[in-house]
Amino acid sequence: MTTTLVIAEKKEAAKSIAQALSPQFTEKEGYIQGSNNLIFTWASGHLVEIKSPEEMNKEWGEWAWDTLPMIPENIQLKAKPKVKKQLDIIQKLEKQASVIVNAADSGTEGEVIFNFIAIYLRFNKPIYRLWTSSLQPGAIQKAYKELKPASAYNALKQAGFSRAISDWIIGLNATRALTLAAGGKIIHAGRVQTPVLALVYDRHKERSLFKKMKFYPLLATFSQGTEKYQGYFAGDHIINLDEAKSITAQINAKQGTITDIKEEQKKTPPPLLMDLTDLSRIANQKYSYTAIKTLEIVQSLYLKKYVTYPRTGSRYTTADEIPLMHNSFDVLKNQFPKLATNGDKGLVNVANTRIVNPKKVVDHHALLPEPVIATNLSKEEENIYMIIVERFFTQFQKSMEFIQTKIKTEIQGYNFESTYKQPLSLGWTAIINSEDDENDTKESNDFTGIPKLIKGGVSCEDVEIEEKETSAPAAYTDGSLIQMMSNISNKISDPILKAKLKDCGIGTSATRATIIKKLIDTEYLAYEKKSITITNKGINVIEILRTTNISLLTSPELTAEWEKELEQVRNGKSSKPFMDGIKKFANLIVDEAKKLNLDSNDFTQNYGKCPKCGKNILKNKKSYYCSGYNEGCKFFIWSNQYNKNITPKMMEQLLLKGKTNILSFSSKNETKSSFKAKLILPENLDGGRLELEFGAKK
Repeated sequence: MTTTLVIAEKKEAAKSIAQALSPQFTEKEGYIQGSNNLIFTWASGHLVEIKSPEEMNKEWGEWAWDTLPMIPENIQLKAKPKVKKQLDIIQKLEKQASVIVNAADSGTEGEVIFNFIAIYLRFNKPIYRLWTSSLQPGAIQKAYKELKPASAYNALKQAGFSRAISDWIIGLNATRALTLAAGGKIIHAGRVQTPVLALVYDRHKERSLFKKMKFYPLLATFSQGTEKYQGYFAGDHIINLDEAKSITAQINAKQGTITDIKEEQKKTPPPLLMDLTDLSRIANQKYSYTAIKTLEIVQSLYLKKYVTYPRTGSRYTTADEIPLMHNSFDVLKNQFPKLATNGDKGLVNVANTRIVNPKKVVDHHALLPEPVIATNLSKEEENIYMIIVERFFTQFQKSMEFIQTKIKTEIQGYNFESTYKQPLSLGWTAIINSEDDENDTKESNDFTGIPKLIKGGVSCEDVEIEEKETSAPAAYTDGSLIQMMSNISNKISDPILKAKLKDCGIGTSATRATIIKKLIDTEYLAYEKKSITITNKGINVIEILRTTNISLLTSPELTAEWEKELEQVRNGKSSKPFMDGIKKFANLIVDEAKKLNLDSNDFTQNYGKCPKCGKNILKNKKSYYCSGYNEGCKFFIWSNQYNKNITPKMMEQLLLKGKTNILSFSSKNETKSSFKAKLILPENLDGGRLELEFGAKK
C-alpha cells in the first residue's frame, strides 16, 4: 500500500491541504494523519540552512586574511537547532512513506526550503510537486491531480540554490574582509543589501546637496467674446521676480492670438492588479506600515484563505484565473455593494490584456481575493484586505473617460498653454479614491470645464504672478524603496542597459522587505517617521567602498544584472557561469579590502554627545548609553519609556535641547486614552528614566 507524505511550508498550509485532500484526519504532534494513506507535515519555514564557515572548515573559524576568500567546493547543510524536533518528525515520517509531495509555498524560496530538507535528510523516494497559488480546497484538489515530478522544477531549484549560495559567498567574504580592514569592527556587506544601502545613500546625497530655488509661474486670464479661460506661461522656469514683472507688464491688457486648439477624447483604464510591491507601496502610503509589516499581514490573510499567494511579483493573470475572478465577484458583491456598483463581469475576460498576460506571470498570478467572506479580521488585516479588494473590483469597471482640450496662446512673443478636462464618465474612479494609484490623472495645472473657443484673437485681462519653490527629491519610504528595488531600470540612464534590465529588480518580491529590515537592524538605515534615512555608519560604508575597485558592490545595476542571470537559470540555463562570476568577485573583494586601512570609529553609529562627559552616545537593544562607561560614566537612557520607543531623532532633541517635540503616547491598557506630552531629560537623571511635560507648546 502506497503511503504519501505531503510536506508543506507552514502548519496552517498543511492543515488546509489536509482538509482539501483527506475526508478525515487526525492532528498529531508535528503532523496530521489523514485518510487515503496520506500524511501531512510542515517545515515551519527554514529547518535546514547552510553551515557557518567554521562548521565547513575549522580554519575558517578564525577571522584572518589567510582564510579568505572562503569558497567551499560543496555547500554543506545543517539543521537549525531550535527546530530540530520538527526535522526529526519529518525524517521519521519519510521512512514510512513511499512517495513524497513537495507542497511548500510555490516559489523559489519554497523550492529551497523543501530541497534543503530533502538533501539533508537524504530523501530517496519519488518526489512530486504540488503547485498552487490558492489554499482553497478546489485549487488544492486541482493541483494535486496535476502533480508533476520534482524534476520538472529543477531549473527553479537551481536558481534558488544559486541565490542562496551566492549570498553566502559574497556576504560572508565581504563582511569578514571589511571587518578585518577596520581592525575588527563588524562591517556588514552583501550581494543585495549593500546596493540597496547605496540607493538610500544616493538619495541622501541628492537631498543634502539640493538647494531650493524660487520660481514664478505666470497665470494669465484671457477672454474671447464672452468666454474666459486661463493659461500658464510655457517657457522655462522664471527665477527672477523682476523678469516675471516685466513679462506681466508687457502682456497685461494686450491682444494675443489662440494659435492652436486640440481636443481629444481620452480614457484612463483601471490600475493593474496588485502584486506585493504595489501592496507594500500603498500600505505604507495610507497606513505607514513597513514592508515587513505588510508582508506579515498579507501572509496571515493567505493562510486564512482570504487572498491568493501574496509573495508575487506579477500584476497579471493567466486565462485560468478568469473563472476565479468571476466567482470572487459574485461572492463578494453583496458584502461590498458600493464597490460592485455597475460592475460588469464581461469586462474581465481572456481578451483583456491588462488582466491576462501569461508572459508576465512567472511563479504566481496577481494578488486576488478568494471567493469567500472574510470574517474576524483584525484592523490591520482589514486595512490590507480592503486595498486588495478595492483594486480587484476596479477590474470590473469601465475606464474613466474625459474630454481634454489643449489651447496654445501667443501674446507679445510669449507663449501660454492651457489644459482643460471635462469628465464624460467616472468609470472605475466612481467606486474608489484614486489618490493612491499610479494612474491618477489629476494634474496641478489642469482646469475643469471646457470653454468654447476658436483660433483667433484674444485679450489678456489679468496676469497673476505665483511664487513656488523647487522641491528636493523625496526621501525614500518603505513603499517607494521597495518600488525602486522592484524595477531598478527606472534609475538607469544608459538606454542599452536600461532596456536590458527592464522589469528587472533587486532581490525578489519575497525578500525585499527582509532586506530593508536587515539594514535597519544593523543600524545602517533608520526610520524618521515614514521616511528611511541613512546613518553615519551606513554613509561611511558606501563612501569607503566607492573609493575601491570593488565599488561595484554598491552598484544596483550590477545586482540587477545578477538577478537577470538568475532569471536565466530559472529558465534552464546552466548556473555555472553565474557562480563562476560570483567566486571571481569574492576574490576581488578580498584583494581590494587588503589595501584598505579603516578607522573602526567610522563604523560605530553614535547618537550625540554625552551631557556628563562629552563622549559619544551609543545604543544597544535596551538603552542609549555613554561610550565612556569603562571610564566610569554611568549615563544611560532606556530606549522604551511610557510605552514609546525613543527614536534617534528624539535622542538628538533630548541631548541638544533637553526635551523632545510634543509626542503622542498610547497606553498598553486599551481602556485608557492616549495622551500628548514632551519627553524631558532631567538634570538629575535617575535610573535612565525620562520625565513627561504636559500642556507644553511646540
